[in-house]
Amino acid sequence: MDDFILTWAGEASNWECDELGHLNMRYYAYKVAQARQMLFLNLGLTRSFSAGAHATIDVLDYHIKYMAEARPGAPLRIFSAISDLDAMDMSLVHVMLHADDRVACTVTERVRHIYLSERRPFDWPQRVVEAAKPFMRSVPKSALPRGLDLSVAPKPITQAQAEAAGMSYLGCGVFRPDEADIFGRVTPQALLGRVTQTVGQFTSAWPEMFLDDFGKNRQISGALLEARVALSEPVHPGQGYGF
Repeated sequence: MDDFILTWAGEASNWECDELGHLNMRYYAYKVAQARQMLFLNLGLTRSFSAGAHATIDVLDYHIKYMAEARPGAPLRIFSAISDLDAMDMSLVHVMLHADDRVACTVTERVRHIYLSERRPFDWPQRVVEAAKPFMRSVPKSALPRGLDLSVAPKPITQAQAEAAGMSYLGCGVFRPDEADIFGRVTPQALLGRVTQTVGQFTSAWPEMFLDDFGKNRQISGALLEARVALSEPVHPGQGYGF
């Protein structure tokens, strides 16, 4: 990743790992969120994620692919680049590596420059456009989708539509203050975490696991290999959710 910029370096902490002993899916996203901010700091947007900022970056579409599990204490690094730049939007790519350069996960995302008070998009400053040029790179093969078609535009679904389709509730709760960013909006990584922690409720996906004579004295688990998250309206602490 010599042609990408280092945007985060650290490790998989023990408290970030789940019952299977590897880094929980939401914490991959939390580390990538720091990498995103560091990339924009390098582009000169030094106050876009600070209290009192008038403008910031919204994540619109987020694709993550898990490649090699990280266990407690595993050193990790994230390298980032810009794959596309429009007047108000930008496509980013992040690659998380193990110490031996194995790919732990990849993230591609579409972000937008917005006025906070109105959530209205506006053009990147010319200084950012110029600063972005050295960071422009093609999306590496490792970050290409495995089984999702990212060219298909996501479609919002209402609660009524979900119920009409016969979908079952997997989880519900209330968002906490510690899940929000400095502007009081629940973060994409927190939303992803809320979804992934309900996977155990998805019993219809593997009903054999719940038969009386199946799985006794065995360790049975599942894993999410790839996900896409599309975001629209912001969510705030104190709001309830159900899905």
